[in-house]
This record gives sequence, structure tokens and C-alpha cells, in this order.
Amino acid sequence: MQDQQIFPEVRGRAVRLVRELREYLGDLTVTEAAARRVELLRRTGGEAGL
Repeated sequence: MQDQQIFPEVRGRAVRLVRELREYLGDLTVTEAAARRVELLRRTGGEAGL
């Protein structure tokens, strides 16, 4: 687990991002989440990023 020692701040940010996405998406399935993302991209002209 050397990566955890080298990049603890990166891992911490990734863990927080995943936690935030889970809260935002709730209990959606992967397919539902993907459909929401595609719709968001359509409405924003593809400018929306994570």
C-alpha cells in the first residue's frame, strides 16, 4: 500500500468526491446516473464537468 503513503492528499480528495457523488446520486443505479449525466451534458452544451 505504498500509494497511500505517497499520495494521501490525492486519495483523501478521491474518497471525498466519491462520498459527495453517492450523496448526490442517492440510490440511483449506474444506468440512471449515466442517463442523468448525459442529460446534464445535453442541457449545458457539453460544458459541465465533474
